[in-house]
Amino acid sequence: MQTVCARESVKRLCMPLLWTGIAVLLWGFWTTAFFAALAGGAFLYALVRRRGAWRAWRNPAGLAFALVLVWTGLCVPFSVSPRDSLRDAVRLLPALAGAAAIPAVFNSRARLGAAMLHAAAGVTLILAGDLVRLWIRLGPDLISRARLTEPYAMNHPNVASIMAAAAVFVLAGAAWSRRHSPWRAALAASGAALNLAYVLILASRGPQIAFAAAIAAAGFMLPGRRARLAWLLLIVLGGALLASNIERVNRRFASGDVGSLNDRTKVWAHTWKLARERPFSGHGFGKRTFQDVYYASDPPASPYFFPHPHNYWLKALFESGWIGVGLHAAAWGLLALRLARRLSESPALEERLPPGTLLALLLLVHVYGLGDYPDEMALIVQLWLVPAALVATVPLAATRLPGPASSSTTSFRGSPPGKRRRHRARPPCQP
Repeated sequence: MQTVCARESVKRLCMPLLWTGIAVLLWGFWTTAFFAALAGGAFLYALVRRRGAWRAWRNPAGLAFALVLVWTGLCVPFSVSPRDSLRDAVRLLPALAGAAAIPAVFNSRARLGAAMLHAAAGVTLILAGDLVRLWIRLGPDLISRARLTEPYAMNHPNVASIMAAAAVFVLAGAAWSRRHSPWRAALAASGAALNLAYVLILASRGPQIAFAAAIAAAGFMLPGRRARLAWLLLIVLGGALLASNIERVNRRFASGDVGSLNDRTKVWAHTWKLARERPFSGHGFGKRTFQDVYYASDPPASPYFFPHPHNYWLKALFESGWIGVGLHAAAWGLLALRLARRLSESPALEERLPPGTLLALLLLVHVYGLGDYPDEMALIVQLWLVPAALVATVPLAATRLPGPASSSTTSFRGSPPGKRRRHRARPPCQP
């Protein structure tokens, strides 16, 4: 009995550390063979062991995203540089494999919530190490010089900041869900506070604006009209106070390049002009193709290098034409509608947290995508939000996606449960 209890205690302690360690490796080495092997292994596991979980994609939102992939693939042969488009598409395959596997590996809301928590913890540890490095190097000049100090934790301050902002939402929700365990709630809240500090210290304007918009929207997940009305009043007053003191929050809002957004207005206008030249199939997928076409077309002079159009929707239009943009809009709209419907069906805040958090993350990434392109790790987060939302919006009657390796009393279509093995009840471990 004591051996069993000791083994359970060790498991409860070590497994979260193991999964958080994997998340650190995942985010820290996302361009390496480790990430590709992990994502590919998860995809094979989903393909072989949990075929029933592919049903998560059998809904209008999932099918719309499948059409986005199909249309993007069909446009590759018509790219101005098919070879470059194919190379960029192949580079994205591990992230897509991971996205396809998520509903199979994390086939319940509990598993999905744990996975999101460990992913946010991994981001927190990486950024905490970066803050320590910056503090040692800059000392009292940390706030004024952190953004300009290389090397960057996640290749770019904007990417690191948007990852930190996403982690704030996940960890804040975890702190509330674990409020009955003070030390766990305090640990999650401390992680959220650290990520919030990172967003403020790195002073990336785009992520900060997107974060503020997501916070404003997240409050509407509160149950009850009075609570939402109070939140609206708080947002109006807080927004007015923030707008009048924006230069104190981030001095970069007072710089002279705010009007042109670091010449983004130039790249937007020229990309729009180029996109209209090939409105049906676009110029082709990938950043390499964009750079070749853009810089060969006599663009407006700028001291900045533009690896992409700095706008999610302009990039979709440039790559795959108006049909591609329509498919993107339909897919994301259907996914947001699915989350909103799940939110409206949940009366208690505890049940509203998962779809509300995912809606906030969706808004965070897409508001950021209006002034920049969610690239690198931010792109992985955007892709993986799709299957996460599909799992979180399983009908209320279903608690687990079906699969051969596990039986569930409920499923998407109410399939009958499989045979269960009988286990002798194990006495609970004493604290």
